[in-house]
Amino acid sequence: MIYKLTSYIKFLVNGKSKYNIHSPFFHELIDKVLVHDGDFYCYPAVEHVRNQMGTMNIKIQRDDLGAGSKYGGDKSKKVKTILKHSQSSPQKAQLLFRMVNYFNPTFILELGTSFGFTTAYLANANKSSKVISVEGDEHIYRLAQKNLKSLGIKNINLINASFESVLPKLSKYDFNFIYFDGNHTKKATLNYFSWALEQVKENDVFIFDDIYWSKEMNEAWNNIVDHQKTTLTIDLFSIGIVFFNKNLSKENFKLIHKANFY
Repeated sequence: MIYKLTSYIKFLVNGKSKYNIHSPFFHELIDKVLVHDGDFYCYPAVEHVRNQMGTMNIKIQRDDLGAGSKYGGDKSKKVKTILKHSQSSPQKAQLLFRMVNYFNPTFILELGTSFGFTTAYLANANKSSKVISVEGDEHIYRLAQKNLKSLGIKNINLINASFESVLPKLSKYDFNFIYFDGNHTKKATLNYFSWALEQVKENDVFIFDDIYWSKEMNEAWNNIVDHQKTTLTIDLFSIGIVFFNKNLSKENFKLIHKANFY
């Protein structure tokens, strides 16, 4: 938590507002996606299910395959506690919804389903797309299944497996949009990035969650920013967005925006 706080202070010092950015592509993205405050049709239904889960006092056993939790080592936790600390916020999930709605990808991969709320937003943003979401924790996976079934979303393939075991099998899919939200270690993050690069195309979009989760996670993000295949990268503090379009100049923008708090 201290690392994240000190990093945010530095971020504010070095970051830019939209008025200091001159990229036409980025300006359009800000105006049409990042600063949109309106509700879309699917928001209330997803948040209704989330709110119901927020009252669940039952405990489940965690099978954390990632970097662990910063909220204690007890593997048996109440569902509402896990929801509070491990699931992407509504604001972040809705930002991802708008990104999918804007870029219109046909194949979407999510690494880290959690309870399935972000998955629901990704799938609802383009119902003609196919969303594959992978969750390593069996107990969390089963609850995600239940949530997505109650929402009646059909274009999702939910997989219960470790990322390492399933990624080789997913290479046959032509993913246009990948959301990396699991195992926030430097080694794992860079391994997943390397896997995704094997078939990356110019118009693909990668999103990395919690890029300031720890010092080594931020090191992984900086390696991604510096990679020769990446062009424009956007640091929103809460997430990092990566583009590969060769028509975009290689720049890393640290954008000061309310999304920093998502």
